Amino acid sequence: MNRRIQRDFALTLMAALIVVLPRTAFAQEPQTTFAQMSAGVAKGVITNSEPRVMVNGRVSEGTAEDIYARALVLNDGTNRLIIVTYDLNCLDVATPILRQRVRDELGIDPSRLILLATHNHNAPIQINPDNFDYGEWLAERMLELIEEAIANERGPVNVLFGGGHGYFITTRGDAPADYEIQLLKVMQGDQPVALLFNHGTHPAQASRSKIDAGHPGFAMDEIEAAIPGVQAMYADASGGNQYAVRPADYDQRATEARADHGCAVCFCEVISGGEIRDALDSPLKPRTMDALKRRTRVLSGRCQGFDCQVPLAEIVSGHTGIGIAQLTKNGPGSELVAPGQAEVTA
Repeated sequence: MNRRIQRDFALTLMAALIVVLPRTAFAQEPQTTFAQMSAGVAKGVITNSEPRVMVNGRVSEGTAEDIYARALVLNDGTNRLIIVTYDLNCLDVATPILRQRVRDELGIDPSRLILLATHNHNAPIQINPDNFDYGEWLAERMLELIEEAIANERGPVNVLFGGGHGYFITTRGDAPADYEIQLLKVMQGDQPVALLFNHGTHPAQASRSKIDAGHPGFAMDEIEAAIPGVQAMYADASGGNQYAVRPADYDQRATEARADHGCAVCFCEVISGGEIRDALDSPLKPRTMDALKRRTRVLSGRCQGFDCQVPLAEIVSGHTGIGIAQLTKNGPGSELVAPGQAEVTA
């Protein structure tokens, strides 16, 4: 998916809804008098400075868009609650380090530290041992942002919660869709300080080989541009089976974007026939569908091969000379078609 299409996802699917979400969607300010609350925010780049294994299995080849961590601290005068979001898939290595340092250095119980990811696939994966040093650096970087947010505390603020629905996602198979968008809004007078929102969908990525923040990253950029002074924060909401709906002209634009390399075969991940053939001709040649999936991300999108497996099998068979009946998912015993059905499939 190219950068222009990804930005359209952000504008069409996320930012516009959050910006115009009506005030009636929020709980009314309580009449009871509570302790005065203050809030502070901070934001910083966490883009890796050297190639790293990403969540999608590839080694990063530069940066399409920087990735960020964002901190929000709420202080009621007695206790602080810390919320940190980050354009990553997970935070395995940094989590225990950060919990301990927040307790020991800031005197804040780890139960008041909330860590939320965007589920970004185009960012370093934390469970790979080669990335453990990056995870340790993340803990240091995020602690700095928490300290900066504490230093930036101001008030009084009100914290409001509301929600709406975004009917621009689809699910795999016949699973029911969860369209809810939740929003936590921190206000100082009439000025929004922070907007923390979520949605149950996988991020749409701008690249397969470069670091980028996915369409939630663009959504946060657009919100901050539309509301000067606010910090936008996004967290994924269990979107494992849900995906953003493609723009109506997506197929045409995806094909045009890759016209110099053949028409797209996998429209979910925007992978062309030329890229498939390049992988098949590489020094370490994939000869199963799973091997090709690991190499190119084909079959990894929302359709999970429902739309592309047959044309993909035809490309592999035609390019390698392996018969349709002999193609396998992951080796002998996992043939794609049952004996006697290859003629129909081909």
